[in-house]
Amino acid sequence: MQTLAALLTPTIAVAAAVIGYLQWRTAHQRVMLDLFDRRMTVYEKLRRSMSLINTSGKVSDESNRLLLEAEGEAAFVFGQDIQEYLRELWVICVQAGTLAPDNGYQGDEQSARRLKLLRTVSDFYNKGPDRFAPYMRMDQKRLQTPIEYLLERNKIRKSYGDHPQQR
Repeated sequence: MQTLAALLTPTIAVAAAVIGYLQWRTAHQRVMLDLFDRRMTVYEKLRRSMSLINTSGKVSDESNRLLLEAEGEAAFVFGQDIQEYLRELWVICVQAGTLAPDNGYQGDEQSARRLKLLRTVSDFYNKGPDRFAPYMRMDQKRLQTPIEYLLERNKIRKSYGDHPQQR
C-alpha cells in the first residue's frame, strides 16, 4: 500500500506536466491562427486594391484607401520588408495617379511613365505572393497520439538497415 501511495505523487506530477504542455500548445496554435487571420485580412485588402487599379487602369480613391489601410495594419503583423514593399506600392500608386489623363495635358513621356508605373503595380500578382508567403504559411502539424509517435519512430529505426539476418 505504501508503494502505491509513493507512486501516486509522481504519476500526478507527470499527468499535470502533460496537461500543461498540451494547454500551452493549444494556446500557441490559437495565437498563430489569429495572427494568420490578421495577416490574411491585410493581404486581401492589398489584393482588392491592386485589382481595382488593374481592372480600371487608374488609381481610384477606393484603391488608395484600401492600400493605406493595408499598410497601416501591416505595421503590426508583418516584418519590415513587407512594410517597405507596401510603402513602395503606395508611392507608385500616388505617382501613377498624378500622371492620370484627367489631371491635365499628358504628353507621350508622361503616358509612358504612367504605363511603366501601372505595370509595376500589376507585377504584384507575380512577385507579391512570394513576398508574403513566409508570413502566411501554416505549417504546424497535428499532434500525434502516443501510438502514432511510436509507430513513426519504429519506421525510422527500421530504415537504418536493421534487417533480420539470413540463415
